[in-house]
Amino acid sequence: MGWFFLLLAGACEVFYAAAMPRTEGFTRSMPSLFCGAFICLSMYLLSLATRAIPVGTAYAVWMGIGP
Repeated sequence: MGWFFLLLAGACEVFYAAAMPRTEGFTRSMPSLFCGAFICLSMYLLSLATRAIPVGTAYAVWMGIGP
């Protein structure tokens, strides 16, 4: 289950990174909310993944998936 959470966390990283330019410096509310939600979800899923996977391994894979 940890690897599944880790892959989802990596996907959330991709979504938030794609939404970041659309926020225009966080002056547009909907893209900013979308971006913030995916940042929080990514961190939460990473924390769930580290319950089953060592932190160093999880972080390296998470960063490798993200942009």
